Amino acid sequence: MRSGLPLEARTGLANAARGKTYQATWPSLAAILRILIGHCLLSNGLKVETIRIGRDIGSDHLPLILDIGIAGLAVNSPDNGV
Repeated sequence: MRSGLPLEARTGLANAARGKTYQATWPSLAAILRILIGHCLLSNGLKVETIRIGRDIGSDHLPLILDIGIAGLAVNSPDNGV
């Protein structure tokens, strides 16, 4: 049975784009009409370092590109091998 709760509430996952710039990915050919269709959901302990739209690769959707890190680690920390 499908719950009336949003997917995030049902699964405990977080929308990677929450609080970020609006990232409209569809349709790729009509920028003025684009809507947010591409999504990435993260589990606890992960965080979004960067999120961006990729270049047109011939699909009707543009790729959503994320750099994901471990929450609590700095991007250039000696602890994470970067």
